Amino acid sequence: MNNIQLFKKRQGSVALVLGLALALLGGCGGGGGSGGQTHALTGAAVKTIETPSSPTPAQTQALLKKGAQLNTAELARAAEAAANDGGSSNAAAKAGTKAATSLVTVYRFYNSQTTAHFYTASETEKATILATLPQFSLDGAAFYASNAVATGLSPVHRFFNTQTGVHFYTISEDEKTLVQASLPQFHYDGVAYYASKVAGSQLSPLFRFYYGSKGFHFYSNSATERDTIINTLPQYQFEGTGYFVMTANWGKSTLKLPHTGITNQQCFQVSSSALVACGSAGATALNPDQDGHRTAVNPMSYSEVAKVGGGVYARTECVRDDITGLIWEGKAASGLRAGGNTYTNYDDVTQRQRHGGAGVGYVNPTTVEINEASNSVGYMNYVNSVALCGLTNWRIPSADELMGIIDYGTNFPAITVNMAWYPNTSRASYWTSSGFSASSYEAWAPYFGAGSTSNRYPRDLSYPVRLVSGRRF
Repeated sequence: MNNIQLFKKRQGSVALVLGLALALLGGCGGGGGSGGQTHALTGAAVKTIETPSSPTPAQTQALLKKGAQLNTAELARAAEAAANDGGSSNAAAKAGTKAATSLVTVYRFYNSQTTAHFYTASETEKATILATLPQFSLDGAAFYASNAVATGLSPVHRFFNTQTGVHFYTISEDEKTLVQASLPQFHYDGVAYYASKVAGSQLSPLFRFYYGSKGFHFYSNSATERDTIINTLPQYQFEGTGYFVMTANWGKSTLKLPHTGITNQQCFQVSSSALVACGSAGATALNPDQDGHRTAVNPMSYSEVAKVGGGVYARTECVRDDITGLIWEGKAASGLRAGGNTYTNYDDVTQRQRHGGAGVGYVNPTTVEINEASNSVGYMNYVNSVALCGLTNWRIPSADELMGIIDYGTNFPAITVNMAWYPNTSRASYWTSSGFSASSYEAWAPYFGAGSTSNRYPRDLSYPVRLVSGRRF
C-alpha cells in the first residue's frame, strides 16, 4: 500500500492523516494527559506548559499563521539572493563535496494517539521508536536531507509541543525566533537536519500544511499528495513550501558540457594529419571514439531568451546555451556594448596586476581602476546596472565556460563561434576571470580567431569581454 492509499485509509478511521512527507529528527509524541507528554526522541517526560502567560488556542493559531508568513518571506528573500548571485547559492551545486557522507534518509512514522506524523533522520531513533513505542507505525522512507553543515544548506529546527504531543519543524530563523519568544509550550529540541531555502537541481519542495483544530503541521514532498489534500481535506490549511529537501542524486554532478563542434568528417587517421570521414577504416583504427564519432552527444544548441510578458530578446542582447543553461551576453554593432570594444582585466586590489611603468614593475590596481568603464569589472557593473535581458547577475566567465561556445569544427579564417547566434563577435582574444596561477598579472583569454585556448596575457592589455549569467562551472 503506498503512502497516499495509507493516507486515505487512515482518513476513514480517524480524523487525520497525511501521506508522504518531510521530516526531521524528532517525534510526534505520545497521547495527551494531564501529567504531561513523553518526548518521542528521548522517552523522557516533558512537562506540559500551561501558565497564565501561555497563549490561548486562538492566539497560538494566529502566531503560527504569522510564523508561516515569516517562513514564506524568508524563502523569497533567499531565492532573490540566489538569483542575483548567478545561481551560486544553489545547494546542490555548492554542497556536492559533502554529499557522499552527509546524505541521509528521513523516515516517517504515524502516531495513532495524536493522529500526527513524526519524521526522523536518525537510524538510532528509528530503531528505538520501533522497539519501545507501539503507538508509532513506520510508513517508510519519506525523502532525503543532510546530517551535516554544508555551504548552501540551512538548519531545520525542531520543536516539541508539550500541549499537543507533536513536533514542529522550520528552516526559517525568523519563525524560530517567533516561536521561542511567543509560544512557551514549544520546547526547542535543536537542529533536526539540514536542507535548502532555495530551489535547485537535485532538490524538491517540501510542502507544508497546518491542521488548526488539531494543532499540528503536516509536511510532504509529494505534489500528488499535496493536491489530494488541497482538493479533499479542507481542514488542512496549505501554507506553501516549507523548504527544499534532497533527492537521491543530491550532490552528484548533472552538469552537461557541449560538444566541441567537430563534425563527422573531421577525424584523424593512422600516420596522417589529414582529416577524414569518421566512419572510415583509418579513423576507426586510430580511435573509434574521436570527437567526430560523438557528434550526437550534447551537440551545440542555442535559443533566444524569453521576455517576461511575451516575446524574446534579440541575439545582440543575450543568447541561451541549451546544453549548459548559461545565458551569454550578445554584442551590439556599436555603442557601449559593441563587439569591438576592449577592456583591461583588473579584478583584485590585493594582487599585482597593473604595470606601474619602467623601473616600477607590476603594482596593485586601485578600486577606482577596477571599476573604471574601460576595465572588465567596470563594464560588468554597467551591464548589471541596466539589467540587460532583465538580469542583474552578469559576470565575467571562466576560461572553461568561454571555451564551451568555441566551435572547433569551424575552419580558419572563419571566427570560431556560431556567428548566427553570436553576431558582432570580434576576431580577438576574450578576457576571462581565470587568472594564471604562476603570475597574478596574467589571465587566460581564448582566441576566437582560431579557437586557441592556451593564450594568456598581461591584464593591462585591452581585449573584448563577453559576459555570462548562470550557475558557474
